[in-house]
Amino acid sequence: MPIAFDDPRRVRVDGPRDARIVVLGEFPDDAASKAGRPYVGWAGKKLFDDLLFRAGITRSECLVGTVIPLRPPNSMLHQLPSIGVDVAEEKEECLKWVHEHPRDLVICLGN
Repeated sequence: MPIAFDDPRRVRVDGPRDARIVVLGEFPDDAASKAGRPYVGWAGKKLFDDLLFRAGITRSECLVGTVIPLRPPNSMLHQLPSIGVDVAEEKEECLKWVHEHPRDLVICLGN
């Protein structure tokens, strides 16, 4: 079973559910884990205030999330089972919200 939606460790998907653009990361960084929102730290600033800004894309028009909604211990994906995360189930959950509405662009970040 995927991580419970109300689990306080979970970083939630952020933005309009029907956004035409999805920004999809691998897992939350430390800043996102603390804030409960993806891409709010250095990486988010670089992405939204620099790279996507130059392309004319704003955060408000994007649905922003991560495949895995919890930061793995030591940022090592292979350690996710040690904190109760089933990667295959989380991938399936991610695919559900990515495919929930038609999209024009999915920007994939991470490994």
